[in-house]
Amino acid sequence: MSNIIRLNQEAPNDEWIVMSNQGTDCFLDLLIAAADAFAKTPQQEKLISFLKDQKDINETAPGTAGFDLDEMPWQDGTLKEDKEFLCNVTAAAQNEETFEQLPYEVNADIVLPWLKQFCVLTKQMDRDTVMHEDFETLNCSSTEKKGNNWTAYYDPDTGRYFAEIMYTSREGREQYDYEITQDIYSRLGTFADDTENEHIIKTAKMTYSFENTMYGTLGPERTVWDEEANEAMKEAEAKQNSRRKK
Repeated sequence: MSNIIRLNQEAPNDEWIVMSNQGTDCFLDLLIAAADAFAKTPQQEKLISFLKDQKDINETAPGTAGFDLDEMPWQDGTLKEDKEFLCNVTAAAQNEETFEQLPYEVNADIVLPWLKQFCVLTKQMDRDTVMHEDFETLNCSSTEKKGNNWTAYYDPDTGRYFAEIMYTSREGREQYDYEITQDIYSRLGTFADDTENEHIIKTAKMTYSFENTMYGTLGPERTVWDEEANEAMKEAEAKQNSRRKK
């Protein structure tokens, strides 16, 4: 399954970057490695963090790491500087010195055209294309999202995002809680296949797990992996339940 990077939903097919899963890993590895050499503003850190999230997604759920550039965390006030920063990172990613940082051989003939096109798309970003503020309003400020087996929460008081995956059947119940990123939350519900929503949730940090199935040998097993985050998620759920009652 291929990963596709494009400017936005209206972008013509001949401008898309279409990569294999292995190629996506290399593409993102180069950008992330190149970015390490640059001083960054907090906003530019967010852009690189977005790419790191896509890398994690590709490792956990191959074929679902594609994205549109207008989904990246751009801000209107720093757009010009951030575009220049990302193109400079992309240029550095094309250097032999960056290739040598990776623990495998880079096929330059394949990856260089992708990197060059990524800069071309980045330069096309403008105020009309940047959807981050609207995107955040539509996809991040809503305090709850639901799927078949998952529920995600946004706590506006803390700015944190959480998700719960629960499986129930005649065999028992399993529950897994995660603290997720804003990028993951914003993408939840955008996939045609609901299992892909579960895949990207599972790329995040697990905070709690509960397993009680007929196949277990030790009975119910509860594990708190991050006590602070687990308590923060409980508070976020309680707030959401309180909102429903109003």
